[in-house]
Amino acid sequence: MLIHKQNGDNNNMTDRKDYIENLMEQLKEFDDKVQLFQVKAQTLKIDSEENLEKHLAEFRSKKDAAQDKIQDLKNATETSWKELKADSDKIWNEMKNTVEEVVSHLK
Repeated sequence: MLIHKQNGDNNNMTDRKDYIENLMEQLKEFDDKVQLFQVKAQTLKIDSEENLEKHLAEFRSKKDAAQDKIQDLKNATETSWKELKADSDKIWNEMKNTVEEVVSHLK
């Protein structure tokens, strides 16, 4: 889901700004999806509500980590932000997998 722009003409500052904006947009999308699933789960009276709550708690934890990572990226120097980007990608993939697990419990 992450889009990595690879354009030699863009300077690192623009790449970082675009990357952070992309992460913030995706974080909002994930959050919106999870909120929708919470409402849906309540209306469906899902049998495995404890299991769903476990996944939602995991999502919230990963969301907090992602928000912290975005802040780190914003405050990073030109040279250090690329190192932080790799960690961000890992956190984002974990959060995406968690959201997909939540979705799978509602199907």
